[in-house]
Amino acid sequence: MSKNRSLLSRILLKPVFSFFFWIFLSSIVPVFLETDFPLGNKPQYDQDRYLTSTSLYRLNSESVLSSGLVNSDIVIVTAHPDDESMFFTPSIIELAKRNYNNTLHLLCLSNGNYDGLGSVRQQEIVKAASFLQIDDVKVLDFEDDIHKKWNKNDISNTLTEELEHMDLKTHRIRLLTFDDRGVSGHPNHFSLFYGCKQFIKDYTSNHEGRYASVRMFALKSWSLPEKYSSFLWVNIQLIYKYLVQLGITRRIEILVNHFTNKNVIALPESLSGMKHSFIIYNNFNSWFVSLSTMTYAHYSQIVWFRWFWIFLSKYMNCNELVLVANV
Repeated sequence: MSKNRSLLSRILLKPVFSFFFWIFLSSIVPVFLETDFPLGNKPQYDQDRYLTSTSLYRLNSESVLSSGLVNSDIVIVTAHPDDESMFFTPSIIELAKRNYNNTLHLLCLSNGNYDGLGSVRQQEIVKAASFLQIDDVKVLDFEDDIHKKWNKNDISNTLTEELEHMDLKTHRIRLLTFDDRGVSGHPNHFSLFYGCKQFIKDYTSNHEGRYASVRMFALKSWSLPEKYSSFLWVNIQLIYKYLVQLGITRRIEILVNHFTNKNVIALPESLSGMKHSFIIYNNFNSWFVSLSTMTYAHYSQIVWFRWFWIFLSKYMNCNELVLVANV
């Protein structure tokens, strides 16, 4: 009996240790690190010096600035109410921070009426948007169907029309949506990827110049083990991020090259992100916002298995965004 208890305690202690180690890496370490900005200059719009004087921005500011996700209209394109909370909260919470000077728009193409709860879920997404500091939200009437793909031309035409009526502040459009696997493989999800790509194509052909610039970012779909790695894999990524930031990886590379006369083999893409991709992390504070948005605002969706997603999914504490188009 005592052996079984000892085994159980060891099993339970590992995720607990991983969680508290993640708090240390994501929320405490940035307090002591200076941000290294991509261009080496403090942004002119940082009048309050938040980007250099507090840890609020240090975890992700380099990625956000280098990808051009500042001074922009961020348009998050989702398929169902709760998509923004289940998958995109690390990105949304970060990009909504005041000194990035963004305006956030949430465009949800269906009201999630597959189970007959469309009206309830439409109210819930409005509440979630207020939690996440999204400036405006609109829910459309595409059919919510787990077996049905949406037509990419319909999505493109819808985006064109909705952007014309959207209260844009900068006309620097940054589309944020699913990739071609849609994270969960839901056909409504990956239909958005192809629809947004079609919008970019149509815009380039027919409407280029209407906006100052248009970029499309897709949320990368991870493999099953990484998707459900909770805080374990993100801890490894954060350690690597700090080693790079402190210049330690570069010193190791120089040392190895010196003794071997060979180039060091690059670390796996999953540590540093794919080419043209970047990672946005939650810290302890923003993770709580993600948690409350999902569990309180979208209460109708909190069935028993959803708790496994909330505590095991890496999407609750980290996003990897891939630049798909820049026009």
